[in-house]
Amino acid sequence: MGLAQSVRAHLQGLSRGKNFSPAEVAGALGLPNAIKVRDVFHDFMKRSEIKRVGPGRYRYSGVKLHRERPREIKARLYRAMHIRGIFSARQIAMLADADKHYAQKLIRQLVRAGDVEVAGKEKTHRGTIERTYRVRRRDAFYLEYVAPGKTRRLEKPKDQEVTP
Repeated sequence: MGLAQSVRAHLQGLSRGKNFSPAEVAGALGLPNAIKVRDVFHDFMKRSEIKRVGPGRYRYSGVKLHRERPREIKARLYRAMHIRGIFSARQIAMLADADKHYAQKLIRQLVRAGDVEVAGKEKTHRGTIERTYRVRRRDAFYLEYVAPGKTRRLEKPKDQEVTP
């Protein structure tokens, strides 16, 4: 059993609403120091399994955060790029509720493929400068990335044609 699983099993055994520290959990598990337990706690906080209730004190909530599939996140990023037109990685990540680094990775792939190009640079509200991008061919981008497999039938079926 890994360290995270051991810590999770110990926390599940605690009474509901009890506060604890990394040192207490490390002592209960027989670990020499609490540094690794603190790293596990950091991961648990990202997943909303534990909450910080004070300096060095935590409470187990028992809820595992459902992680979304990368395909779902990618679809939201593509849709945000198509809608926005000109965008930065930060803006797209915010709109799609995704990680900025994942948005940057996806944009780099699209730049290499020629579907997105660098539009320039703009100053952010914090005073930093960030690169902006734009979708080159919006209609083709939509058909290839936003709505793949959702091609509409442009021609009417023969039996529904209206004769003048």
